[in-house]
Amino acid sequence: MNISLTAIKEQLKTSQRIVIVTHTNPDGDAIGSSLGLYHFLYTLRIHQVAVITPTPYPVYLQFMPANEKVNIYTHNTPRCQKLVAEATLLFVLDCNAASRLDDLGKHIVAADCTKILIDHHLSPELPTNFQVWDTSASSTAELVYDFIQMIRPQSRLTEAAVLCLYTGIATDTGRFKYATNAKTLQTVAYFRRRIRHNNRQQPNF
Repeated sequence: MNISLTAIKEQLKTSQRIVIVTHTNPDGDAIGSSLGLYHFLYTLRIHQVAVITPTPYPVYLQFMPANEKVNIYTHNTPRCQKLVAEATLLFVLDCNAASRLDDLGKHIVAADCTKILIDHHLSPELPTNFQVWDTSASSTAELVYDFIQMIRPQSRLTEAAVLCLYTGIATDTGRFKYATNAKTLQTVAYFRRRIRHNNRQQPNF
């Protein structure tokens, strides 16, 4: 059953057990978008938020804030299954099909909760209740930023969220060599100002 953005806003006004998942062998966009969303939801201060990846990811992506909070399904399967089974709100990021989640996929499909897909790949197949889906977007990280603005317009993101989302866009565009447009560059310009303002060194991919 599809639900409205208004219904999602209302759900986020009360305490939720939230799980964020992304595809197997996660890349920079998968991890950046997942942790960027994690930081936004965490700052709302009323939710339990967990990030799950089906498999490990490269060391060069492990600099992002809250990297230590990521649950890797192949390393702790019982815990990850429990988190999914108890979730009241589930985000699937950068992943258009259960097959891209390996064994975790069947648990995502079976989960009895509100499911939200945020993705820029073709032909999403996962059954979800709400989608932020745009194949013209540079990355899922950019769409996560759009979703945050839909939920809380003019929201001022934390430095941690900005760094993660910036990483997602930068890696999926080859450091802005392709798949960018005016909107993408405006978003990146905002991220860079926030990073520079806080004197955090930008990631060196």
